[in-house]
Amino acid sequence: MKVIQWFKDQSLRNKLIISYTLLFTIAMALGSTWIFKSVSNDIMVGIEEELNVYTTQTINMIRTTADASVKNHLRSIAETNYGIAHYFNGLYESGVVDEDYAKKSCARIAVSTDYW
Repeated sequence: MKVIQWFKDQSLRNKLIISYTLLFTIAMALGSTWIFKSVSNDIMVGIEEELNVYTTQTINMIRTTADASVKNHLRSIAETNYGIAHYFNGLYESGVVDEDYAKKSCARIAVSTDYW
């Protein structure tokens, strides 16, 4: 009640200044709150989209790297087995070992090799 009485006792000039200041402050507070919520939502959506893009790119890079690594490893195994087969074929063709021994030795080495 004291505030209302104090306000009534003010001159018209002061009443207008106080009223407009109060209205301006309330309008600015409401507008700032609305802008803050709107901008913060836009920022959050932008951040989530960027995170999704970066996550997808990272997953694709990992898959590509893993695929290349597996292919290189399998290529290395194939080249090693080819070298073993070529060696035993050379022994067979030169007459050092017979064909059955060369095949069995080649298969035994290829199967028993630990590739990992």
